[in-house]
Amino acid sequence: MSSYPSGFVMMTSHRPRLGMIHECVVDLRNNGIDLRNADADLIRRVVHQHLDYFQLMLGGEPAEREVVAMIESETRRRRDVPGLSDHPN
Repeated sequence: MSSYPSGFVMMTSHRPRLGMIHECVVDLRNNGIDLRNADADLIRRVVHQHLDYFQLMLGGEPAEREVVAMIESETRRRRDVPGLSDHPN
């Protein structure tokens, strides 16, 4: 029997989530949704439409705004590092 209370959800830390958001962005791109140069409105629409996917991949139940912020951070970081924005993954 678990010592955790009923309904307990183990949350992943912020750092591993940032690593996983990269995997989500790559997975979406491999399935025809390229967020590398997407504007904020498109990112919000994709997150809203696929929130259950992001929550499954990231662990726990991050809010839409948290997922949007992570994707914006990931895509901005990739653009800021020369050569990474053109890398297939």
